[in-house]
Amino acid sequence: MQRRRQLLGFPEDDAATVGKYAALFATSAQVCMKEEFDICRDAHIVARTMPAHLRIERQLALLGLPDQPLDEADAYVDKCLRFELQMASTVDSRETDPYSTNQHSMSEAVDSRVSIGYRGWVDNHLLVMETPAPLVSRSYTVTSNDPCNSISNAQRVGGQLSVFLLNWTTRDGPSSVEPAQVAAFWLTLAPTQPNTSHYTPTQRIHTRAASRPSHSSRRSSRRTRAPIRTRRGCLLPKAARPV
Repeated sequence: MQRRRQLLGFPEDDAATVGKYAALFATSAQVCMKEEFDICRDAHIVARTMPAHLRIERQLALLGLPDQPLDEADAYVDKCLRFELQMASTVDSRETDPYSTNQHSMSEAVDSRVSIGYRGWVDNHLLVMETPAPLVSRSYTVTSNDPCNSISNAQRVGGQLSVFLLNWTTRDGPSSVEPAQVAAFWLTLAPTQPNTSHYTPTQRIHTRAASRPSHSSRRSSRRTRAPIRTRRGCLLPKAARPV
């Protein structure tokens, strides 16, 4: 550590000198992070705050100084990197299996508002985990595509949504402002509790009452039965032909 300090131009390793430079470094780190926070708050440039924090953390580690300035730096990063994710999603599905006994179409729309806040740095990603937010089911419709089935008791049941990681890429450019502009970002989402909207399928059985045979055909009809054939789970009567 002492050799590293000498290479970085740090004075002799005595308590008084280390304390003086630690206080000076803490003041400069606070001023630097305050300036970055002002840029974040006033110009809505969020991509500069975390790199400034990492530079301070790296310099403290190289010089072996106390990490007290990181507490104030964390506070500025926390105030800057606060967002709200407003998400709306719709899913449409259709059962197309010709052998299915429950051919149906389903559509559901959900939305959520998730708070995002800085919680740390993990593998070049911001850890932004907060309390899970409600995943609200706004609409849920199910229709049967099979004349033998009907749909009833469609119930909307919401869930919970969480955000875990946040990262972004910045624009490339010669000026000091362009690299700080966010070009794209991505989030890691997870349904902490998936929504469980559901319905009740009912299978209808079609039957037809048999007519009373006439006296002349009663004998032949007595030996004849109306066979039943099955089509997609629906029982359909087949016309009887006297033998």
